[in-house]
Amino acid sequence: MRLAAVGLVVALAGCSGAASSPAQAVPTSASGPLSWIVGGSTLDQLRAADSTGSLTKQFFDTPSAYVTNNVSVPRDWTSTPTASFTSYATMQRVVAGGNLDPHAKAVLYDDERWSLTPAGEQADPVRYAELAAQLAHRHHLLFVATPGVDLARVSPGQDRYGAFLASGIIGSIARVADVIDIQAQSAETDLSVYQGFVDAAVAQARQSNPAVVVLAGISTSSAGRPVGVGVLVAAVRSVRPGVDGFWLNDPARSEYCPSCVGPFPQVSLAVLRTIAHDR
Repeated sequence: MRLAAVGLVVALAGCSGAASSPAQAVPTSASGPLSWIVGGSTLDQLRAADSTGSLTKQFFDTPSAYVTNNVSVPRDWTSTPTASFTSYATMQRVVAGGNLDPHAKAVLYDDERWSLTPAGEQADPVRYAELAAQLAHRHHLLFVATPGVDLARVSPGQDRYGAFLASGIIGSIARVADVIDIQAQSAETDLSVYQGFVDAAVAQARQSNPAVVVLAGISTSSAGRPVGVGVLVAAVRSVRPGVDGFWLNDPARSEYCPSCVGPFPQVSLAVLRTIAHDR
């Protein structure tokens, strides 16, 4: 599934200096704060629907929350502003050209088999992730990688999740990433498939880079239909022991997700309440 709330960053001003060593991701653990990726528009909707504001603050006012493409996060919050790109070529033009939002502390590279990522980048996702990581680290930025499951070629008799695991893409990209997301959300309505895919992908990522922060995707919209709280909670619980957090996607229909039917902020808030209770 193609995720919403991921777009190209509009340059604001300023340029990061060259880095002599990579930035370091915020460490997490099963007992520590969860890591999150959340779109700026999604966070705005969650905050508007959160009557007291305490729930959104609890989960997203932390350096381990990577908020993409948003300038309205409260100034006193500690979330990590993250510039999101679907193209390395655009990332290079913006970052190396000195046009990155000066507040950005991380960059996210969302390479998928869609019109938003150049065909050459789709054909060689590991190479372009490596280039994106090098670019990010030279500019003191964390590198967040979110490779699409559809980047792997599917052989006869394979399903796309098996093909992605067999390709080794997740392990190869995890080697250079500070944070990596497993885009498993399209499987969340089939719990056994979701859990099996995430667990196997997590194992590949951690074998390649034990220090990488590993997230799993969840979404309130799947295959053009809303996804209920119970389905999302079950997905979260099934993989929580192995991951550091989640990409919470609550997408509206857009060029990034033409079949999406949201947003459903109350569903997302209900999932967060359950996670808070579980902890």
